[in-house]
Amino acid sequence: MIVLLLVFITWVSAKNFYQYTYDQKDKKTIVGYSIYETDKCYRVSLSSYEQISQKNGETTAEQGKYFFNTFKDKNCKQLDEEQSDSAQQYTIEQLKTYNIFEAAPGDTNKCQEITVEQFGDKECTEPIPATKQFVCNTPAVVSSCVAFGKFYTKTSTVHGYQGTFYYSDPDCKIFTGLITDQRKCGVCTASSP
Repeated sequence: MIVLLLVFITWVSAKNFYQYTYDQKDKKTIVGYSIYETDKCYRVSLSSYEQISQKNGETTAEQGKYFFNTFKDKNCKQLDEEQSDSAQQYTIEQLKTYNIFEAAPGDTNKCQEITVEQFGDKECTEPIPATKQFVCNTPAVVSSCVAFGKFYTKTSTVHGYQGTFYYSDPDCKIFTGLITDQRKCGVCTASSP
C-alpha cells in the first residue's frame, strides 16, 4: 500500500513542458514540439544533454522557478562549457523565451508523433533527441522529390538500403546513379559528431 502511495505521489509530481519549434518564415506557425518531463535528463545531441528540474544537485529552485540547462553527461550533473559555473533558474515566463511552455499546442495544430532515427550509440538504445518528438501542421501531400542544384533528390529505401538518391527530372523517375548517405536498413551505425 505504501509503495502504491509513493508511485502515485511521484506520478502526480511529474510535470511536462513542451518546447515548440516554429516555421522559419512564419514565426507563428508551430511545425513541431518536444516533450520534457521534469527531472529527466534527455540527450539532445551526440555530446549534450538537457534537463528541466526544480532541483540541481542539492540546490532547490526558488518557488515558481525551474532549472533549465545543458549538460555534458547523461546524469545531467556536469554543466556544458558554454553555461556559467552555476545552473540558471527560470520562471515560467522566462522559459517562454526558449519556446518552452506548460501546455502542448492546441487542437487547431494537427500534430503527430514521429520516430527518431538517429542514435548516440552503436546498439541504437540512445535516440537523439531523446524527448518525444511531434511534427505539426505539415501538408497532407508532401513532395519527396526536392530540387538540389541541377539535380533532384529523394530519400528512399531500395533493396534494403536507405539513402539520398539523385535524379535528373523533377518527378524523380530518371535515376542518375548517384547515392549519398547510404546505409543498410536494420543495422545501427554511429553518427559522426
